[in-house]
Amino acid sequence: MSKHYSTDNECILTGGLWALIVALIIGGLSLVFVDFWPGAIVIFVVALLIGLIIAFFMCKTRTVGRGGVDMRAVDLARAEMGGAAPATAAVDDGAAEAAAAKAKADAEAAKAAEDAKAKADAAAKAAKDAKAKVDADAKAVKAKAAADKKAKADATAAKAKSAAKAKADKAKADAKAEDEHAHEGEVGEGEAKPELLTEARGGKADDLKQIKGIGPKLEKELNAAGVFHFDQIASWTTEEVYWADNHLVSFKGRVSRDNWVDQAKDFAK
Repeated sequence: MSKHYSTDNECILTGGLWALIVALIIGGLSLVFVDFWPGAIVIFVVALLIGLIIAFFMCKTRTVGRGGVDMRAVDLARAEMGGAAPATAAVDDGAAEAAAAKAKADAEAAKAAEDAKAKADAAAKAAKDAKAKVDADAKAVKAKAAADKKAKADATAAKAKSAAKAKADKAKADAKAEDEHAHEGEVGEGEAKPELLTEARGGKADDLKQIKGIGPKLEKELNAAGVFHFDQIASWTTEEVYWADNHLVSFKGRVSRDNWVDQAKDFAK
């Protein structure tokens, strides 16, 4: 194996090692700044490939060939064959091409790193937005559950309050009615309870509705209390009228106000 061949390989190995070191540094920095390990791996791989390509082209231009070609012989042969440029010019052209290739590779590497960073930033933003949406949804669900629970509790409390009020009102009304009925048949001062019948004489009651102030409802109340005939009302004394006003009918004071006694006397004739 010639000297040029071993030197060429040694150059490629050295360049590959440097490419690996640089790729590790770039990948580590991208992981720190991007905080997205798949993007960091992509950047590391791209940087390593670019470094290896650059090392290969740079080492390839170090020697003309692996067999130790005599450059002067090449120049002479090209001159005899009418070659336009000597071998040294070809070497210069190779160096220029290598520099151009290196610049292009550097530009591509920079662009690849920039694209990888942009993708990593986009992925990080998408993850952040997704987390924000999940948090917002969870907060909305929690707020709705709390509102529903409060509404249900308020409805239950209102229903219980309404039921308690209705029960209290009923108890109060019942107590009042019971108190009124308890004194319904009592005879107070200045009162006298008139004669009341258990049923109409001859099985037929008079039409008490003819008396002004007595309607169908009052007639039923009077019959239920034992008043069926005009002559019963016509015979009431002042004390009995007073008792009837307070106890006999639901419309208190109606007997004396409408002068039932005088009207009944007219119908009893």
